Amino acid sequence: MARPVRGSVWLAGLLNALGAVTGLLPVIFAVELARAVLPLTQGIEIDAARVWLLVGGLVVGVVVGSMLSGWGYGVSHDADAKLSEDLRQRQVGHLLTLPLNWFTRTSSGRVKKVVQDDVAKTHQLIAHAVPDITSAVVVPVASLGYLFWLDWRMASSRAYPWLPAWSLRRS
Repeated sequence: MARPVRGSVWLAGLLNALGAVTGLLPVIFAVELARAVLPLTQGIEIDAARVWLLVGGLVVGVVVGSMLSGWGYGVSHDADAKLSEDLRQRQVGHLLTLPLNWFTRTSSGRVKKVVQDDVAKTHQLIAHAVPDITSAVVVPVASLGYLFWLDWRMASSRAYPWLPAWSLRRS
C-alpha cells in the first residue's frame, strides 16, 4: 500500500534521526560551557573565545536540530499527501466500475467513509509514526552513548535499570 512513498518515509526517518542527534548537541555544548566557565568560581581566568564558540555551537545545534526534524516531518507529510491522493484516486477509479444500483443500495455516508475517512486513518502511520519512533529510539541511545563518553560509571548506572525491563520484555 505504501510502496509509492517508501523512499520518502525512509528519508523522513533519516532526517529525524539526524535532527534528534543534532538536537542533543546543545546539551553537549551546555556541559562543555559549564566546564569552561567553572574556573571563574575559583578566580581563574577563562578563554572568552572558547566560551563564545560554545555558545554559538549551542545556538547552531538548536537551530540545525529543529530544521532537520522539521524537514523530516515535512517530507513525511508530503509522503502522506501523495499516498492519500493515490489511494483516493484508486478508490474513485474502483467506484467508477461499480454498477449504478450499488449507489442506490449504499448510503452516501458509507461511500464517504470508504473514500475519505479510511484514507485519513493512514495519516498517523505515514506522517507521524516513523519520525516519532525514530526520535524515540535515537535520543535515548545517543544520550547513553554521550554518557559513556563522559563517564562509563555514570552511564552504567543509567543503563542498569533498562536491562531488567528489556530482559522481561524479551521473555
